[in-house]
Amino acid sequence: MFFQRKKSPPPVRIKPHVVPAFMLHEAASALPSEQLCNAIYTAIADKPDVKSEHLEKLANRLGRLAHERGRT
Repeated sequence: MFFQRKKSPPPVRIKPHVVPAFMLHEAASALPSEQLCNAIYTAIADKPDVKSEHLEKLANRLGRLAHERGRT
């Protein structure tokens, strides 16, 4: 009797930001709100290769999030 080999599923492709985002999320869960915000700001401010357009996009996203959180 021969065994039929199952076809293996295609490899899962994970976007490059998912793993670091998960790691940051795990670390962030241990910090109170103000300390988390200060730590994130310091990390971004101390990294000179962060582009201004990325900072602007992040600022807009954070502004929208703050507005949504303020409504509830």
